Amino acid sequence: MNMYQKKPLVSVITPTYNSEAYIKETIASVKSQKYQNWEMIIVDDCSTDNTVEIVKSEVEGDQRIRLIQLQTNCGAAVARNIAIQSAKGRYLAFLDSDDLWYSEKLEKQVTFMQEKDVAFSFTGYEIINEDGIGTGKIIQVPKEIDYKGLLRNTIIGCLTVMLDVDKLGVVQMPNIRTRQDTALWLSILKRGHKAYSIQEP
Repeated sequence: MNMYQKKPLVSVITPTYNSEAYIKETIASVKSQKYQNWEMIIVDDCSTDNTVEIVKSEVEGDQRIRLIQLQTNCGAAVARNIAIQSAKGRYLAFLDSDDLWYSEKLEKQVTFMQEKDVAFSFTGYEIINEDGIGTGKIIQVPKEIDYKGLLRNTIIGCLTVMLDVDKLGVVQMPNIRTRQDTALWLSILKRGHKAYSIQEP
């Protein structure tokens, strides 16, 4: 048995729509993770470019990657929820199809959540340009945030969030076209949870 199979499975939730310019690099940033026990569920929301072909070629090369194709364009909330419903992992991590992770991201964050025994974590992040090059603009985050704090300051970046479904139970994004991620974070925090951060990108 491999060492990493004892580690909890992380389900990476990736909605995609016409992201042929970025999706290969996004997938590469997951494949480059030092933490190897993950599955990546990509839900394509009726792309009209080559996104699906690119993802299919990645699926062939790595059985941890799954592609679900929607028949009608439903928006990111529905795409994320369909991925969440088919996720098998204890942890959910969110990564949009034009974002990238550092290779230590999953390892550091799973370790942090297990050591601190928390249900909801997030991190700082850096703004990148269209070529995936860092702009040097780092979003600094507070050590922890509660419901009232997030109402005042929607600082949590979707690509940084990790949730423990063993602790939280069923997780679902509200079906609204924008800011559905923030609405989910608020609904979790409203139940009395706090979100704890790793204060680095």
